[in-house]
Amino acid sequence: SIYCFGIGSDHNSNLLSSIAESAHGTYYFMKSTENIPIAFGDCLGGLMSMLAQNIVLTVTAPEGITINSISTAFQKIEVVPHKKYTIAIGDMFSEEERDILVDISLPSVESV
Repeated sequence: SIYCFGIGSDHNSNLLSSIAESAHGTYYFMKSTENIPIAFGDCLGGLMSMLAQNIVLTVTAPEGITINSISTAFQKIEVVPHKKYTIAIGDMFSEEERDILVDISLPSVESV
């Protein structure tokens, strides 16, 4: 994981955020150097509160449902085309969130 710190308004927050996100880390914005101890404390505290390691998510579509696509920055493997995928999420710390968008097709139903 890579953790990025931006101090003040004179840095590229989009770049730092993208670097941290792509490496499964966190981007910290600090208004001034006075906020450095708080940001470092938060970062180190998070490192000490590991929730799970080497997470692999399996997405399986039930009969009649098709997985059209899965959008994520994580490595994904199509196990069974349009039916089953595995996604390597890696490590997660307490209170972290990960986004995975699954686009599916449902069977049509007749209106009553």
